[in-house]
Formats: sequence, C-alpha cells, structure tokens
Amino acid sequence: MRPLLSVTREQTRAYCRERGLKWREDASNQDPRFARVRVRHDLLPALRSLNPGAERTVTETAQLLREESELLDAVVASALEALGGGPAVELAGLAELHPALARLALRELGQRTAGEPFSLSRAEAAAILALGGRGGSRSLDLGGGVTANVEYGTLRFRRDKDPAQPEAVSLSVPGVTRFGAWEVEAVPGRGEVLVSARALGGALTVRAWRDGDRIRPTGLGGTKTLQDLFTDRKVPRALRHSLPIVESREGIVWVAGVALDERFAAEPGDPRSVGLSARRVT
Repeated sequence: MRPLLSVTREQTRAYCRERGLKWREDASNQDPRFARVRVRHDLLPALRSLNPGAERTVTETAQLLREESELLDAVVASALEALGGGPAVELAGLAELHPALARLALRELGQRTAGEPFSLSRAEAAAILALGGRGGSRSLDLGGGVTANVEYGTLRFRRDKDPAQPEAVSLSVPGVTRFGAWEVEAVPGRGEVLVSARALGGALTVRAWRDGDRIRPTGLGGTKTLQDLFTDRKVPRALRHSLPIVESREGIVWVAGVALDERFAAEPGDPRSVGLSARRVT
C-alpha cells in the first residue's frame, strides 16, 4: 500500500463517495502530537495563503527530486562498481572521487551494511576518508551499531549484532505497562489506534518481534510478514527487535507506530473501542 501523494484528501473522499466506497478515518490524523498533523493543519494553510498553488508546486518538486535521486543512485552504483563493487573498497580510490560523490558512495556502503536508510554527515565522511592516512588498523563508530573499519588502506563497514529483545509483559485494559524502553497504554476510546474491545477478547500481551510473525495490515487486503512490512515501511533495523507488538489470543493486534491488524480495527463510532498508544520513555 502506497500513500496517495499526488491527490488531495478531498479528492480521495470525493472518489470514494462517487463509487459508494467506505473509508476509515485514523484518529491519529487529528492528533497534533504528530508532525504530519501539524503540517496538514498549520503549515499547508499558511503556504496556501502565500501561494494558492503551493501544494502543486511541492508535488512537482518532489517528483523532480525523486528523478534526480534515481540518477544519483545510478552514478553512485557505477562509481562503486569501478572500485570493485564492495563490500570492501580501497580508501585511496574513494578519496579521488568528487567529495559529494565520495560521501554518497560511503553512505551507500554504510546502508548496505545497516540494511536500512543510513545517514552520514559531511564531517563523518571526512573522518572516514582521513582514517587511511594514519596507517595500520583504524575504526570509527557511526552509531546504530555500524562501524567503519580501515585496515591497510581497505575500508569495510561492519554491523554489531541485534540488541537483546525485551521480555514479554501483560497489558490490562485499561492499563499501562513498561516494555523495554517503551510505555504501552490501553484506554477506552482514545489512542494512536482504535481497536474493537469485542475483537480483542481477553488478555493482551506486549512482546518483541519473532521470525515468521505475520499481520493483516488495514487496507492491504492480505497478510504480510513483519520482516517485509518493516522493510516496506523503512523501520530502522536497530529498532525492529525492540518495537512493542501488542498481541491477543487471536494474533498480532498492533505493531507500534507501524501497522494495525484489520481484524481488530474498531468501526467508526464504536462506543466500546479501546485506544492503544506507545511512547519511548528512555
């Protein structure tokens, strides 16, 4: 499922009305705690007041940036291929590239190692290139468990093992529980997602991701493994094993901040809905 970036909310609703299609309104779309809500309700109206065509301009600019990003990806891939393709490359060869291209090549190597979107500042890129001038073996911690290692002029990125998973805990309705670095709450009628109390049944458990876990995300029309879902939603690998997963006897209900299982979603106006929320506390 992809966001409808090229059409407005009003156009989407009109399309559904014309075809007699029902839709669900996510309660979190009105919660100003989320940046996307503040953009929709505060920033976009301000932009429209300055330029009625602001949304069209933003959409067109995003498309141009996508196309240019695809070109840059191809240039970076070609540069790395010329240096041997990785995962190990000669640092001297990288240093001969244009500084911007060298930085993008380093980011790509780091991203391949991390298995997720990987940020690399100009200062970090310069520090990695400088490792080659010190001789012997040198390393630089880049955060998120990723390290740049240079041995005798050859650069390799390495990644630490995934962190230990928090122990599973029970969650009462209503109630609050601590799961690792997270606090998970279940209260009637309000939360990041609303679920049906009837569908939940009895006790809830908050646990970590397990290999083979599957969910039926709202709007998808089928099941998906959490592994694939994390990749699609660009969930950082370092977070995947610590994200709270709320589970009932019938299966996974909600992966915090990622997806709600459609089997448990509350109908609009359900007076017995239960809200689930999760926030990091450390």
